[in-house]
Amino acid sequence: MKKYYSVIIISISFILIVSTLAFYYSYTKKIVLDKENVQTQVEDNNEKNNEKKGMYVSTDQTNVVTSKTVYELIIEDRIKNTTNSSNYDVPVELIGLNRQEVIDYYNDYLNNPSLDEINAGLISCELISFSTEKVVVKKVYDGKIAKDKFFIIEEGGFVTVYYQDKKSVFEYTRISVNYLNKEEINRLKEGFYVENEEKLYSILESYSS
Repeated sequence: MKKYYSVIIISISFILIVSTLAFYYSYTKKIVLDKENVQTQVEDNNEKNNEKKGMYVSTDQTNVVTSKTVYELIIEDRIKNTTNSSNYDVPVELIGLNRQEVIDYYNDYLNNPSLDEINAGLISCELISFSTEKVVVKKVYDGKIAKDKFFIIEEGGFVTVYYQDKKSVFEYTRISVNYLNKEEINRLKEGFYVENEEKLYSILESYSS
């Protein structure tokens, strides 16, 4: 009889142990799977973020002007009322620049034009379209605005005439300011613009007389 009860107790104990081990195994496996799922989700999110970052960096790094970029220049002449476009080799100053840098370059170009551009009457210079494959720039000229514009100023006691850029000398005159009235001397010290060559020589003649 005792042997019978012992067998029952052992059987029940065995069943309890097996059930406990099975529960522990299932619980442990669930924890591991949950961790793996969380880790997978984190990795997926990181990968997506990296892809987004990678796309942004790639755009920022690869969308620049190269030596193979097609450079189209549109010229609008308001005097002739014409608009023409031609493709050229990309200017070396643009190579390696991104879109914003090209915009900044042409803003500076417009603010500090060469004498040739000034004399041609450059009034606008802007980026029309930008990609690594092709850059389109438009320049607008109006010769009436630029024609015969001069800047007169006193330098070293004499009258000097510059082009409108105030950098390129048109003429070093031998006109001394010592014989001019105080008002004219003060005006010349600050400098002033003259619209055309006719008015320029009229003023210079008045200073000489």
